Amino acid sequence: MEKIVVADDHSSVRVLVEMILQREGRQVLHAADGEQALEVTEKEKPDLLILDLMMPGKFDGFSTLQQLKEKPLYKELPVLVLSACHQPQYRERAQSLGAKDYLQKPFPIDSLLQAVDRLLPTG
Repeated sequence: MEKIVVADDHSSVRVLVEMILQREGRQVLHAADGEQALEVTEKEKPDLLILDLMMPGKFDGFSTLQQLKEKPLYKELPVLVLSACHQPQYRERAQSLGAKDYLQKPFPIDSLLQAVDRLLPTG
């Protein structure tokens, strides 16, 4: 079973994504901010990280992505950004830091599932 970390400061988004992915047989772990995302990723070694960009705390999504990709073990970990930021510079910055895909909130369920399937090692 693929393991996916969902990092978003809005619990409603985490729960929604979890429900969608669990229906597909995926195990979902939660993180409410960037610092938790790094901790959960270190501990659980997921197959995919789904990451919000605008989160409070020590690390926003950009900082989290940068911290993660600096570690050799996670350089190849696929990261899907889910963000309400619609400006192209956000997508470009996330991709330059190592994000493999970017979905804008609100997102169609099918788009989320297709992105996850594409990014998972078995996809």
